Amino acid sequence: MSTESERELQQRLQKLEAEMNSKSVPDYQVQKIPNTDKSGFTSANVPIERIVQWFKGLSKIGQIAVCGVGFVVTLTVIQAVFRLLSAVISLAVLAILLYLGYKFVVSNSLKNKQ
Repeated sequence: MSTESERELQQRLQKLEAEMNSKSVPDYQVQKIPNTDKSGFTSANVPIERIVQWFKGLSKIGQIAVCGVGFVVTLTVIQAVFRLLSAVISLAVLAILLYLGYKFVVSNSLKNKQ
């Protein structure tokens, strides 16, 4: 059963290659047959490959727009991470200062009373 499907895929691949060689078709209009490995998963099911194929299908202006939006989103996420990190560091410094203040002020006042 698997050899029959492999033969079918090979025949389809050869037909597509012959078509591609006979005509000059832009890359974004060629529908590629996904590769199958022994586990039965197709490489077209990988989300990153779908995104790459979608991106390649865009016009140059669309690709530039998507890159620009991606750049802005990336900078926003990085800025949010840095703000969160800054808040955590500030809270840690405040906690250390409060602890030291408690240690010196409250401890000394308790020792003086005794």
